[in-house]
Amino acid sequence: MWDSLKIITVLKMSILLILTVLLTTLFVSSSILFFIGMAPTLCAALIDKSKNKPTTVCVGFLNFAALYPYLLTLFIRHHNSPEYLVELVFEPINIVFIYVCALLGYVLQQAIIKLGTGQTPPNPEFKVRDPSRKQLRRFHKYRGVAAYFSAFIASLFILGTTFVFFSGGNVIPSLLNVIK
Repeated sequence: MWDSLKIITVLKMSILLILTVLLTTLFVSSSILFFIGMAPTLCAALIDKSKNKPTTVCVGFLNFAALYPYLLTLFIRHHNSPEYLVELVFEPINIVFIYVCALLGYVLQQAIIKLGTGQTPPNPEFKVRDPSRKQLRRFHKYRGVAAYFSAFIASLFILGTTFVFFSGGNVIPSLLNVIK
């Protein structure tokens, strides 16, 4: 039967779904850019089978940090204009920049695990030997460290982007000039 916890959970999920549909219909251009830009995080969430999903967290934080200046420019300077959305999406360097930052989240996680443990992460499909409990604890510990570190890097990037944006600078050309 239904207990109070299930009712509250269903109610929370219903409210979240209604808010998502409402915001998506109000801000169509930003929603489309968000879903296109956050595709690597969705893929990481589908692939990562661990309990806390630290790979998804690492990829997601750096992915959102790269997407943030584009969303900010689209929403504030161009007022959610579909024309600017098409310009952003069909300029390949923009999407490449966003997806490469997501890739950096994954590479960062693997590098921190490698540096912290001195070994590559255990691969469940190709087990040559059974890793000990101590080794697995170390791997999980450093996966969490990588998630916190990527969150720190992403928040610094977002703060810097926001500062440049609101001080009158144009963030996107500045980012692309760094790449070129």
